[in-house]
Order: sequence, then C-alpha cells, then structure tokens
Amino acid sequence: MAKEHLIGKGFESRPDDINRNGRPVGSKNRSTIMRKVLDMQGTLPDEMFEALKEIFPGIEKKMTFEEMASIAQAANAVKGDTAAYKAMMDSAYGAPKQDLEISSEVSVSTKITFK
Repeated sequence: MAKEHLIGKGFESRPDDINRNGRPVGSKNRSTIMRKVLDMQGTLPDEMFEALKEIFPGIEKKMTFEEMASIAQAANAVKGDTAAYKAMMDSAYGAPKQDLEISSEVSVSTKITFK
C-alpha cells in the first residue's frame, strides 16, 4: 500500500536513484570522518593566538581541531554566551538528569481467575 502523501516525492518518482547495494565497501561514515577531522593538528593564526592567550595563558599555538573548537567555545562562554557554557558543561559532566516523581492515592484491585 503506497502512502499517498509521499507519491511523486523522492525515490518513487526516481526509482533508478535507489542505491540497492547500500554504502560501498570501505567508504567511511560521517562519524569516522568527523573523528579524523577533530584529531587533525593545526596552528592558530597569530592574531587569534594572541587574543586567546590573554584569556587562556597556558594555550599552545599547535593543537588539534577539537582543542581549537573547545577553546573557542570556552571563549564564547567567558564572554557570557550561556548556550556555549551549557554545551561545555553537558559535554564535560553530562546533561543533568530530569527525574519525574509521581505519587497517587488511588488503590486498584484486580481479580485473576485460572481455569
């Protein structure tokens, strides 16, 4: 049974575009590629390095992209960006768990009969 609201949108209108074999063997998924990018070494531009050095005296000029992005996020948090602060805290300590407590005074009885 076709979903009427999807007809003419996507692969039903272009059945030859479907990759029936799936992802090619050896191709990398987005997560693998992103981890590789985050591990790449880089050098901060002089102007940026000097500006960040005022906020973070122990900063090094050469670092991974992950470190650079984290420092930039921290710099935004220091400037008052609460979303940047929350993202850093959640990343470092995990998002706070939200508990829901439900109490009730209702009493329920059930009769079970076996034959």
